Amino acid sequence: MTIRHPETNEPIVDEKGASPWIELSGTTSKTHRRAMFLLKRRIVQAMKDDGEEVTDDVVFERSEGAELDMLADLTVGWSGIHLDGVELKFTRDNARMFYERFPFVRAQVDMFVAQSGNFTKVSNKS
Repeated sequence: MTIRHPETNEPIVDEKGASPWIELSGTTSKTHRRAMFLLKRRIVQAMKDDGEEVTDDVVFERSEGAELDMLADLTVGWSGIHLDGVELKFTRDNARMFYERFPFVRAQVDMFVAQSGNFTKVSNKS
């Protein structure tokens, strides 16, 4: 997935003309199915641990963090991601932090993953 500017939707490019990209697992992958399972488990476990009443507000709050975890779990790698002028090494924790800090990237990743066509290979055969 190429990262796009949140207002113009044009690919973001660096001073050399390269666009940062993020490699993701699709919705039909085993990685995605596992991430969805972990998402649900994290929400339920957090509420049990805290002894909180299950309300819409609690579920929303818990799901925000769990969704960040899920998107980080689906991130396989990246290139050209910079933070504060320094290239950011890909790790799961850095992916989570990056998505939390840049909600527009998080939204793009979420939408990209949801579109199964992004993960199918196009055949050149007629």
